[in-house]
Amino acid sequence: MICNYAVANGYQLYFEKNDSKRLLVKFSTGQCTFRLWASWMSEDQSFQIKSLIIDHNCARNFKLGSIVNYRWIGSHFTREVLENQKFNVRMLKEEVKTKFGIEVSMGQCRRAKQHAMSLVEENLQEDLYLEGGFGNTLMSDQHKGIIEVVKDLFPEIEHRQCSRHALSNFKKKFPGAQYEKLFWKACKASTEPLFNSAMKEIQMISPAAYVHLMGRNPNSWKKPIISMLEDIILYVMQRMCSLRQKGSGWGHFDVYPNIRLAINELKIQQRYWKVLPSGLNTFETRNLGESYGVDLEKKTCTCRIWQMNGYGCVHSVATISYVNRNVEAFVDPLYRACIYMNTYKYSIGSMNGTAMWPPTDYIPPLPPLKRKMLGRPITKRKRDNTEVSGSHRVSKAGKKMVCGVCKKSGHNKSTCDAVSKAEKSQVKKRKAEDEGETSALKKGKGQGQRAKGEKRKG
Repeated sequence: MICNYAVANGYQLYFEKNDSKRLLVKFSTGQCTFRLWASWMSEDQSFQIKSLIIDHNCARNFKLGSIVNYRWIGSHFTREVLENQKFNVRMLKEEVKTKFGIEVSMGQCRRAKQHAMSLVEENLQEDLYLEGGFGNTLMSDQHKGIIEVVKDLFPEIEHRQCSRHALSNFKKKFPGAQYEKLFWKACKASTEPLFNSAMKEIQMISPAAYVHLMGRNPNSWKKPIISMLEDIILYVMQRMCSLRQKGSGWGHFDVYPNIRLAINELKIQQRYWKVLPSGLNTFETRNLGESYGVDLEKKTCTCRIWQMNGYGCVHSVATISYVNRNVEAFVDPLYRACIYMNTYKYSIGSMNGTAMWPPTDYIPPLPPLKRKMLGRPITKRKRDNTEVSGSHRVSKAGKKMVCGVCKKSGHNKSTCDAVSKAEKSQVKKRKAEDEGETSALKKGKGQGQRAKGEKRKG
């Protein structure tokens, strides 16, 4: 908070004392009379300002030194770094200058970007509610570091590997179209016998290739359809049962525990709002310059948060507490335990394995036939217009062609009507001569290099 205050006003502050029990902030040059003293209050478990001299007699500063470090910059630009992959260090420096009007170094911005990425990675597990990874699937390549990290952070997650990355690693040791064809045949097998048949063909061609693939955990890059459906049924069956057991301990008309926690947070915040009665079951809540109207009979508030979430806002909680009513009585019935139990009252019955299934005369389900599309098959991925092509030349895509003679768009000098046929032929001849000279120079350079190599050998 003090750092934000210093940046917003351009004050060169520094922490003379900064520990777990005391805080003293002054102006760095000693000319300004600003002084803030705060100490730790053990009863309230927070810092309290004891004395504050807020008068300033100093000019605005644009280089704030240690008050603005890389952690402060990274915490303010976490969203930009996360949403824009092309947000480089130079762009970050310009954003800091534009948004806050201060000068920072490239080194600070580089460390700030790394700090922002570390904040994103730390909060990823909490934001996704993974809790060990049970019931989730993670897709990645065969990077050894990722495999080990996933085992440590998410021991219960199903870690699967991308088949395309597995194929690229496989082709480094066993190149050839036949290996690639059999790999995809094994990868797309819908049953275990088809998978074993494809792997047997690979083993007949090269036992080493078979050992290589079997040593890469085939369960992570192949999955039969029947087994996948069985896993889904088991997961849904266990989830329905666990959620039903979770709600059985609640009272019939009680609200969800997480809704009760949210209401308790609102009860803490409502003490800053003043409630004024304006009619029958209608009230006005005020806090400094803000005011909102609350109708307890219609369960509405002019801030519209109560209508959207169903359990209330800080203004409705303040109004209900003012009339000495129970806040949970105004919660929408959707958040009652009886509705929750009604949702999960059905269960999925148990099912025997494939060995217990009765045989039938029906044709077993097979994957659809692969249809060959018209035209030449596309070998390269279609790139987006924003992607860099890799060439050192600037792309001309989307630009209008302008003639160098008549300055009109739609054609160039070689097809311009204002140029005579003789001049066009001279232009084409000049281009051919230039291409011939360049090819001759390249050829001469190649011969010279070969000659030098032969002399060195001699």
